[in-house]
Amino acid sequence: KGAQREFNLNDAKGKLFEILVGSHLHHGTNQNGLPNDFLEHYRDEEGKKPQDVHNYIKKELETRNPGLYEQINRHASEAAQHVRDQLAAHGHTKILRTAWTSQEGDHRKFTGEDDQNSDADLMIQTENGPIGVSLKYGKNKNVNLRNPGLASLENSAGLNSGELGSIRDAHYNYVVNTLGIRNHDHYKELKAQGGTSQKIVDEANKSALAAQKMMAKKVADGLTARAKQDPEFLRSYVRDSIAPQTKFQHFRLHARTDDRGGATYHMSDMQDDAAKLNDFDDFRVVPHDGKSITYRIEGRRKGSADYEPVLEQSIKKGSGPLKGFAGITKAPFLTKVDKKIGSLVAGNKPARRSRKNKSSKKS
Repeated sequence: KGAQREFNLNDAKGKLFEILVGSHLHHGTNQNGLPNDFLEHYRDEEGKKPQDVHNYIKKELETRNPGLYEQINRHASEAAQHVRDQLAAHGHTKILRTAWTSQEGDHRKFTGEDDQNSDADLMIQTENGPIGVSLKYGKNKNVNLRNPGLASLENSAGLNSGELGSIRDAHYNYVVNTLGIRNHDHYKELKAQGGTSQKIVDEANKSALAAQKMMAKKVADGLTARAKQDPEFLRSYVRDSIAPQTKFQHFRLHARTDDRGGATYHMSDMQDDAAKLNDFDDFRVVPHDGKSITYRIEGRRKGSADYEPVLEQSIKKGSGPLKGFAGITKAPFLTKVDKKIGSLVAGNKPARRSRKNKSSKKS
């Protein structure tokens, strides 16, 4: 089956984790360690509802990686409890609704309002109104926070519209018209054939890598130019990259797995993460030599003479040379683990309430 051939383990694990965390969070856990029911959703198509996606991934994992489903479910149950504890520490003690909101338009369906910057995997209705939670799951210390598109990167770096897109298009033209690869399915066929076809596959991927490096340098040079014009530009750029302002309070949970089957958890309000940039005096773009798909921004903390990595962005390609390009965003200075279990002291900051609740306090 095509779906089976395209099975992406990391993507599947992430989706399964989202579904299970939301389901455990809202409906609780039964004596077998499974959620009592599945969370709310806006997927009407057969086969795409949370239970359908869950069942499909579970079946695939049981065939490919026995024991992995049970491990992810255990982590999801632990993560759900961690979310409850952290929400309580931030003044959210009642979970009234929980929905899987991984598709475009889901946030508006949940809140009734557009929230362009929200990429929350779960939307939760509490006594204070709607809140969002983004879930990150995996072994990586520094997780991918956001995937800006080429148009967004062009705009942020002050490039001309289509400047990155033209690099992509030139690459596509070479792959299709010179190498003769018609589309992604044809690419997969050539890859499966091996032999002389492998040379064509390798050349296509080499062209994609060259395009990625060119795009990364373009963005790095653009950011450098904008920083020279505006000393505060990089601070704003990093803030918008890691924690853009959303209409409703937005949390991010990082569940980091280890080789022993365990996991550690860290959850934070994204605007609290953005506030940590106030610890830095200034920022700079590391000069890009055109040999990497990654560009970096460093920051110097107050009272320090040294710079440290603050933001790392890369240009990624899809599962083949014709599957598109986008950014990857990582923020090394945010890496952290919540060692204390249970409700935490959230300081003097009250819970942010829905703007529809006129009697509520603003944070």
